[in-house]
Amino acid sequence: MRTFIAYIKISLSNQIQYKIASYAGVIVQFCWAVMNILLYRTFYLSNNNTNMSFQQVVSYMWLQQAFYSLFATWSLDSKILNSIVSGSVCYELCRPMKLYNSWFFQNVARRIGKALPKCIPIILVSSILPGEFRLRWEIKSYEFFAFIISMCLSLVLVVSFCMLIYIIVFFIISPLGIKMILSALLDFMTGAVIPLAFFPEWMNKILAISPFTYMQNIPLQIFCGSIAGFEIIYSLFMQTIWVLIFILVGNILMQKAIKKVIVFGG
Repeated sequence: MRTFIAYIKISLSNQIQYKIASYAGVIVQFCWAVMNILLYRTFYLSNNNTNMSFQQVVSYMWLQQAFYSLFATWSLDSKILNSIVSGSVCYELCRPMKLYNSWFFQNVARRIGKALPKCIPIILVSSILPGEFRLRWEIKSYEFFAFIISMCLSLVLVVSFCMLIYIIVFFIISPLGIKMILSALLDFMTGAVIPLAFFPEWMNKILAISPFTYMQNIPLQIFCGSIAGFEIIYSLFMQTIWVLIFILVGNILMQKAIKKVIVFGG
């Protein structure tokens, strides 16, 4: 736990050093949320026959942009990727901490460190906006508790998935191709581009048995009130299952990758 807290402090200090970039990030995420809300408002004016009300979509968009850094599946740590490609990962292997655990904590801390300076101002401002553009806190206490748990599980799930990507890089020449595929495919499948509630029913059934629907869609849907009751319990259960699967598979593959690593011809 001390190691994890230390990683968070380092990540936060790095974000504070680049204040202009941090402020710019807040403005970009805020403007992107406004653009999306205006786009969906136009859509609802012509057709409101959807699985989500407009107010639910508004809350979804604000939260999605506020916590964008937590759930971006394509956001990989360039330092880790470069260490694998260059061979400097050998220094990591000399440390007493397991490589998987070290990278896992680094990634969680990096995402939290990037998200905190952005989410707080976005949530505060969006909560005081007038009329239908306001982030609404129409959520019961147990739903809010489930939302927090689901947020944590989603973060761990996204990071454990990204750990698999790092491990795959051990076996390929360049990580560029896999990053391009992820950015194009996963944003769509996780609901980062369009909320999954707008997808056809047959597609949602397919995504429901995949880990992608549980990466950011579930906590946002819980907060918006799109899912409730037993569906919340089932979603939290599935998130936990996928987290355990990814972490178990990741540890096994990491051990195999380390055994086959050849650094600087050694």
